[in-house]
Amino acid sequence: MNENINNPYLVTHPALPPMASDAAEAFLPVQAPTIDAGAPKNPEHLAAAHKQLLQRSLFSIMVPQSVTAVECAAAVSRFHKVSGEHDGALVPAWAQLFMQNMQEFQENTTAQLTRIQQHIAKSTNSSVIYPEDRLACVPHLNGDAPPVFFPETLEAFRELSEQECDTLLAFYSQKVQGTVKERRHALAAILGLRRRAC
Repeated sequence: MNENINNPYLVTHPALPPMASDAAEAFLPVQAPTIDAGAPKNPEHLAAAHKQLLQRSLFSIMVPQSVTAVECAAAVSRFHKVSGEHDGALVPAWAQLFMQNMQEFQENTTAQLTRIQQHIAKSTNSSVIYPEDRLACVPHLNGDAPPVFFPETLEAFRELSEQECDTLLAFYSQKVQGTVKERRHALAAILGLRRRAC
């Protein structure tokens, strides 16, 4: 008789939602299933949660930005919750430190890559002169892509409405007072455009 039948899970542990990156989702085969409250405890549940955590953490180092810090943190949190229900299976201090360091490393790597992307985009935009010249998207510091109406060309930038300017400034966490022209100049500086271009 299975001794875990009389020692069931106390709460439901849902499966993690699919990752934003289709490539990461396809490349990482381990998907720890939902564990229902009342189900008998099974060491395979703990092993699956651990494998999912390790795969996401390692893949985030190998291919940064394919797995977000939030997705890694979700796997860490789920593993802690499942392991907390298994008697004698608490996470050792070294493993907790390892997971914390992995998460911090992934966050730092993502932040550095975002700064590099910003620098490249701004450098590209600084050479824009003609109305039909294409603009490079400048991501937010947190890695988020700008809204879908981000101007594709210098001409589209010049034709941004007052509301679109304000929305883009807010996206970049900037609040600029003044005329539409002054706000457009502030946005141009954020995007790396030369003042005479706008």
